[in-house]
Amino acid sequence: PFLAGKPSLTMEEVYETPKLEEGVFDACDRLTRLSESLLKNKSDEIKLKNTINQLQPYKEVDAKLESFKDTKDVSILLGTVPSSRKAVAEKAEELGACMLFYDAGVVSTVVCIVLKEKYEETSKILSDAEFSACTLNYTGVPRDVIADSEKLLAENTAMREKLIEQSISFEYVLDDCKRLYDYYLVEERKLECEANTSCTETSYILEAWVPVDKTEKLDKALSESPLALMYE
Repeated sequence: PFLAGKPSLTMEEVYETPKLEEGVFDACDRLTRLSESLLKNKSDEIKLKNTINQLQPYKEVDAKLESFKDTKDVSILLGTVPSSRKAVAEKAEELGACMLFYDAGVVSTVVCIVLKEKYEETSKILSDAEFSACTLNYTGVPRDVIADSEKLLAENTAMREKLIEQSISFEYVLDDCKRLYDYYLVEERKLECEANTSCTETSYILEAWVPVDKTEKLDKALSESPLALMYE
């Protein structure tokens, strides 16, 4: 619970804290691997969403993308034009080009098949129509690639939920981790004190326990004492 008090430890429990190290370190290693898996999962999600979004304008095209290749005498162009510029692109038909259009909303997908001898003139018309050539490097029919990507995306989402559940299951180690951290923090401070005083003959290190309600009084006394060189 949010308002639950902090657990109190006996002196014996404090000195037994290092025994928690193996369990805490093992949990940290497993959490690190889960974190790496979650990062990969997120990367895969971005790639799959990009694939789906990039192929959306071509989802009505029935042919495989890799089939749109020039032949010896014919150029084949695949791309999109703004739907408002479709009429401009249609002028390429006057040059003998075979034009196929697929309405994709604000843009129209265009397949243009034209003799190479008419390529330059056709390219100018398409340029005037704000034609954007397809540069996607996918294989297969666009709608099939989209369907496969959506399936993988759903599986990826389910996997992310499992990874998150596994990560949450390590909540039990939080208190031990904090306890171990505090223990070694105190040990580090003790070593610092020892390093700062070990070279003198008139200073010493005193380790003791004090009731919590006396902490403020002790802190005031030590801070005002010229004899306390360092305290934690």
